[in-house]
Amino acid sequence: MKYQGSASKMVDVDRAVIARIKKEGHIFEILVDCDRALELKKGKSVGIDDVTATDDIFSDVKKGDRASATELQKFFGTTDVKKISEIIVRQGEVQLTAKHRAQEREEKRKRIVNLIHRNAIDSKTGLPHPANRTRDGRGRGAYR
Repeated sequence: MKYQGSASKMVDVDRAVIARIKKEGHIFEILVDCDRALELKKGKSVGIDDVTATDDIFSDVKKGDRASATELQKFFGTTDVKKISEIIVRQGEVQLTAKHRAQEREEKRKRIVNLIHRNAIDSKTGLPHPANRTRDGRGRGAYR
């Protein structure tokens, strides 16, 4: 578990978020790029070196506590950091950045507006509610 030099394609540690997995009460964490980790989690072809910020597996990233090789062997069946990192990203949870949460919230809002626009009918006109009205929230009864 050595740190790779500057020639590596790893993520900047200051921009990284924590990915963690819990196995039998033991927590294993790594530092990852949020966007790339989510791409890997969704099954896209992303190299683990492009996802991770370090070549270390931690039991607590914030304290800097590294997981022992015996724990890694016991819970993952290997001490290969790249394989373990991929398992943590694919099966564990990845913390989301505020930017990413806002982006997901906006995408959900657009899907809901589109669903209402396609399926809801204005009882006065017999036509679908305009997407603008739904998006702006002006279609509610409080604004009559």
